[in-house]
Amino acid sequence: MSCVDRQAPGYDEHTLFRRWLRSRLQDVARSFALLISVIVLGLFIVRQARNSQRFQEQLLGLQGELAAANPCLGRLAYTDSVMGLTNRWGFDRFLHDALSAEEEDSFSVSLILIDVDYFKRYSDKYGHVMGDECLRDDILRNRGANVMRCPLLSYPL
Repeated sequence: MSCVDRQAPGYDEHTLFRRWLRSRLQDVARSFALLISVIVLGLFIVRQARNSQRFQEQLLGLQGELAAANPCLGRLAYTDSVMGLTNRWGFDRFLHDALSAEEEDSFSVSLILIDVDYFKRYSDKYGHVMGDECLRDDILRNRGANVMRCPLLSYPL
C-alpha cells in the first residue's frame, strides 16, 4: 500500500496540500512582517541612540562653556562696574566668610566705615558721573595707604 492509498476517506490530496501550503504561507508572511517590524524598530533605536549621543556631546560642550563663563559672571555680579570695587553683594559675601573664619581661627574682625563729607551735595551739583569719579579717585588714592589696607579691596570673587 502506498501513501496515496492511505488517504482518509472524504479528503482530497490536493485540498489538504493547499490548506497546508496556505497555512505555511501565512506563517511566512507573519514572520516576514515581524522581521520587517524588528528591522524598522532597530533602525529607529539606532537613530535615537545617535541623536542622544550627539545631544550629550553638545551638552558637554555647553557645560564646558558655562563652567568657563561662571568665574567671569561671579566677578561681574560682585563688582561695582563704576568703581571697580566689591559691591554690596561682594561685601556681604566677604563679611560672611570673614565672620566664619573668625569663629574657626579665633581672630577678630574689624569694620571701618568711611563717610565722605558732603558727598551728596557734590554728586547733586556736579552729577553722578563726577561723583563716581571723585569716589574712585579718592579710594584708589587711599588704596595704597596703610590705613586702607583691606582684604575686601582685593577679595577674590
